[in-house]
Amino acid sequence: MLSRGRAGLRGGTLIVNLPGSSGGVRESLDALFPYLLHAFKIMRGGGHETK
Repeated sequence: MLSRGRAGLRGGTLIVNLPGSSGGVRESLDALFPYLLHAFKIMRGGGHETK
């Protein structure tokens, strides 16, 4: 579980804060990975898929 998680854009850079422990970073990135891929797609000008 993320604790006080924050993320944002500054210019063309995605900034995500992660926990201080290596285990916490691993768990957080495992949970965030699919969403990060989507964020990168949107940052490159991709649209949202609709069903």
